[in-house]
Amino acid sequence: MKLGLTWLIIVPASLWVIVTYYLPVSSGTLNRIETLLTTPVIVLLVTASLFCHLAAHFWAARWGGAEMPSEITILIFGDASQGWPVAASEWKDLISASAGPVANLLIAGLTYLLWKTQLNDFWGNIVLLVSG
Repeated sequence: MKLGLTWLIIVPASLWVIVTYYLPVSSGTLNRIETLLTTPVIVLLVTASLFCHLAAHFWAARWGGAEMPSEITILIFGDASQGWPVAASEWKDLISASAGPVANLLIAGLTYLLWKTQLNDFWGNIVLLVSG
């Protein structure tokens, strides 16, 4: 797996937006240190969500019998799945295409349930952003 160059632009911009806009607006109760601790956790969980999305596509394509490419470049706005070989049937191709969004729905549902528990502002802001 390789990471595309888009990561070099989006990750610093995302950090800036989270620290400057998201956390001050959504949680007025966090102090500066809590804000700086919350930011890397949010970035790590969003990145993990992207990798889970890709892994779901990858697993479903393998299950469908598609031959996988030897190297995959992971772009922040989506992988280049149109370069992957087509699955054995249209139904298996549909399952492979929908596996990523289904993984995201499961992650969103789990983080929503965590947010609903209202543990504290620190975790509430993290799971609220990840679930969206």
